[in-house]
Amino acid sequence: MAPVQFPWKKSVDHIEEVDSHNSFSKSLDLCRNSIVCGPSSGFNLTGLFQLIEKRKAEGSLADLAGPDGTINCVFLCCDLPYQYISEYFDKLGESYFPSIKNEDLLKVDLYRYDQKWERVAADALDAFFDIDRGALLDMLLADPKSASVNTLHLNSILRSRQDTAIIDLRQPHDFNNFHLPGAINMPFVSDNTPSPFSDAKLLESLWKSLEDSFKTPGSELQTLLQGRMILLTCYDGDSSRVATSVLRAKGYEADSIRGGFQALNKMRESSNQTSVDGDRGSSPWVELSREILSVGPSQSARVLL
Repeated sequence: MAPVQFPWKKSVDHIEEVDSHNSFSKSLDLCRNSIVCGPSSGFNLTGLFQLIEKRKAEGSLADLAGPDGTINCVFLCCDLPYQYISEYFDKLGESYFPSIKNEDLLKVDLYRYDQKWERVAADALDAFFDIDRGALLDMLLADPKSASVNTLHLNSILRSRQDTAIIDLRQPHDFNNFHLPGAINMPFVSDNTPSPFSDAKLLESLWKSLEDSFKTPGSELQTLLQGRMILLTCYDGDSSRVATSVLRAKGYEADSIRGGFQALNKMRESSNQTSVDGDRGSSPWVELSREILSVGPSQSARVLL
């Protein structure tokens, strides 16, 4: 690069020399106070402070005041810090930077999340399950007054679609107690464990387990996942969010139920209350409307868990 031809020495009243350490240090202070700028900007501010201190020592600071007695100071923020990131550590040392907490998380939870991959419970059931109209109609004919289907009938009425896979991450005893039709059990989480997003160690452990399982799936698991829409569910929805992120990163079309079985149970309780109260109106649970059964409103039914 050619030297600057502008006669800058004739255009300035005073020159301050600033070392690189103070330039980087002051730049870091500015960044931490929401003024994002680089070391040249820190250089300018440090030079301004040095001039003010010299004027104070000489007793000439007041000479810079305007008619109202105010001294107005301006410095230029002329660069950004990003290209100098490694130099901040070289020039300033570790003492200028706080220790990294939960450093293990730098190696896990590496994939993106998207709210579009979280389905409301009712929408998830709509997208992943078909209604067996014959089984439902048989039940209604056997008991025309029935407004709902109990748990024992659920597997015969709701059927997971052929192009789907339902994966339940809960423990086997909870899975055996109740699960969505067609689901398979892959127990990664327990009911009494907190959300992985509130416990760094838990998130690290869960993510590594999911990554190991889905990075190179065995032939049986590969057959289950390949070319299918995948629905994941857990106790509260958070662990299945992590699993969805892992599967999406590997090219699978995966979604989770927002709120997990807590959300499903809320629908269940609401629908059961609707049934007890005798209200044939709208329910949060999957409604089998007259479009599904081609029958009038008086014959509509709701499927309850």
